Amino acid sequence: MRPTTRGRATKRKILKTRMLASVTVLVLLVGGLAWGVPAAMANGATIEAGGPYLGAVGTEVVFDGTGPYGDAPPSRYELMDTPMFWEDARDAAAGMTYPGSSGSAHLVTITSADEASTLWSTFDVSMMGRHLGGYQDAAETDPAAGWHWVTGEPWVYTHWAPSEPNDSGTPGAEQFLHTTGWYDAEWNDRWNQYIGSIVEYEDCGGVFDWDFGDGSQALDAGSAPAHSYEAAGVYEVTLTVRDYLSRTNYVTYTASTYVVVYDPSAGFVTGGGWIDSPAEAYYPADLPFFDGSYYQLVNAAGIAWDSASAQADAMTLPGCGDAHLVTITSQEEQDALYGMFGSALQGRWYGGYQNEGETDPAAGWNWVTGEPWDYTNWAPGEPNDVSGIPERYLEGWASGWAWNDEHNLNYIAGYVVEYDDCLAALTGKANFGFVSKYQKGATVPTGNTEFQFKAGNLNLHSDSYEWLVVTGSDYAKFKGVGSINGEGAYKFMVWAGDETGADGVDTFRIKIWQEADGTEVVVYDNGMDQAIGGGSVVVHAK
Repeated sequence: MRPTTRGRATKRKILKTRMLASVTVLVLLVGGLAWGVPAAMANGATIEAGGPYLGAVGTEVVFDGTGPYGDAPPSRYELMDTPMFWEDARDAAAGMTYPGSSGSAHLVTITSADEASTLWSTFDVSMMGRHLGGYQDAAETDPAAGWHWVTGEPWVYTHWAPSEPNDSGTPGAEQFLHTTGWYDAEWNDRWNQYIGSIVEYEDCGGVFDWDFGDGSQALDAGSAPAHSYEAAGVYEVTLTVRDYLSRTNYVTYTASTYVVVYDPSAGFVTGGGWIDSPAEAYYPADLPFFDGSYYQLVNAAGIAWDSASAQADAMTLPGCGDAHLVTITSQEEQDALYGMFGSALQGRWYGGYQNEGETDPAAGWNWVTGEPWDYTNWAPGEPNDVSGIPERYLEGWASGWAWNDEHNLNYIAGYVVEYDDCLAALTGKANFGFVSKYQKGATVPTGNTEFQFKAGNLNLHSDSYEWLVVTGSDYAKFKGVGSINGEGAYKFMVWAGDETGADGVDTFRIKIWQEADGTEVVVYDNGMDQAIGGGSVVVHAK
């Protein structure tokens, strides 16, 4: 144990977890689950709006909402109470429609145990004694032979009740399929009875409503509508799918993306100068970040607390101050840490220790940084010096959401490192220069962009552009791909204002990021519309 006089900046409640903003999903349940939809679809379905999209002014952009939701359209089922003979029920079902269904309707065909289970769990006893979509060849006298589904699907699964089918002892007497009045709605062969039925609707992908972001909408337009824009810009596109669980109750799924509409004849943009890089613009590490600190899990099975603390102290991260075993000094930091790592925190050393000779399990605790011990998150019953043996070191416990006191050696998975003061030193001048324009007849802009932030050892060089949008005579934005210090593939976007600031000054923003597994890892972002410190931005409008 060693004393410490190391100070530490007070943490603020700012969480810098960066996720992709191009697609968001909202699930809203309207009404109840009134009828047959597989539970996986009712409770966990998501949709995608596709994109981001790119198109020229006046040309059609074709959207694509056939993401995971549309790739596996489920069936819907409905109980029909009107009594009919089997042939009449078959014909009536074939003429029925349902919101969002792009396939056929028919008397239900039950082709697997999973489908039978879904129907029973949905309708229970209400599905007993109803017509199903199975029938037998008219000349067949063997009760178990010659059965077919109305859809032509293979007859490979059956759910007959005990001793069924049996023609009730008269060969060929019962040639239509219906559910029994017994538990689990097993099957029975029957004559052409006057009863209710169950209808199945195929390919129920939902009703697709689109909002194109320019004041235009397309309701019930399917999953792949087309739309043209009359003005250049970046528009947010919203797709809403209404998945009908009954004819009046439905679940709504919403996803959004954006479309970039460019006008090759509208002009181009040039700029060069510098900005004072804000303190929180640069994110040098691909690690979770909370209020000035990065956090890292280190796997080191069985490591002693003393060794873990020494190793953490020796670790470095460019642009950061001291490193140490993590110190958790507020509920906000605890919540952020759990959000980063979840149950992986269990069994890892933290930067808390107890004074030697202390006999009260809850007294004499310290942080390795010397910060006040004024926040705790002990698990129920902790700390406890179990079996009377002193436990003087802090670890993550209870699936990572709480703390435990522990011996110096135990079943430890590793430790958590915290890097302090990671943004405070990374300020200073950042230089930029760019040109972005469309050549005659081109649909992809050309030019180059350079951005240099010396304090962060960051030098972005563009490799290619994706699009350019010039808005009016004073604002432009463009997106491209480039490398940092000659390595990697980073996406970047530049917002450039020509005397658009509050005092009529030129403005500049650049955002640089990488994308991996649906996560946007931001490297640099100086914020929207920062006034430049020197140089100029010129939007060349035509």
